[in-house]
Amino acid sequence: MRRILHENLYSLSSYDYVLPPENIAQFPASPRDSSRLLVWQVREGRVDTSQHFRDIVNFLRPDDLLILNDTRVIPARLAGTRETGGKCEVFLLRNITPDFLEWEALVKPARKLHKGSVIQIHDVKAEIIADGVHVSDEALKLFFKSKPEDKVILISDSLPITYSSIQETTFADSKIYYNGKTATSANGTIAGSTKLLPEIIKILAQKRREC
Repeated sequence: MRRILHENLYSLSSYDYVLPPENIAQFPASPRDSSRLLVWQVREGRVDTSQHFRDIVNFLRPDDLLILNDTRVIPARLAGTRETGGKCEVFLLRNITPDFLEWEALVKPARKLHKGSVIQIHDVKAEIIADGVHVSDEALKLFFKSKPEDKVILISDSLPITYSSIQETTFADSKIYYNGKTATSANGTIAGSTKLLPEIIKILAQKRREC
């Protein structure tokens, strides 16, 4: 790592360095505290790479603040392109809604991505239940903007009682009530889709025209 001048401490470019792929650990060190510890020698303006994490106590003073990072990494780094054609990267941190439609994420380049920006994720296929119930119209609009047709997987998720005369059944250990149009659980919430795939295709086409 190159020498970092004091006046450049707060510049992100000062911390750029080349890390060859063969030097990136694929598995945790064993034992864990034998992992490498980078120590910045301030007076010398250099980084000491000869230490190990178990040696960290040798560098702490009584008035130092030690910050522990207990976050866990999930395999959710997505490469895509912006509407302008430029490359970008999205790293999903955690979902913030029960339906997994909204995520807290880190994006790069952050300065060129603003609220409402559309990112094309090319290597990811999307499954969608376009029955007019499972997915909101706003989510469908985003879906149409971000996914090409060859990356779309349509799912009916239709319950077995669809278009039958059965009014009550048990599915996944839960009571389901069917009135010929919708299927609901005991508390009145939607229990599943009652649209077959041909109908879903028609609904999806109509929603796309409306968008």
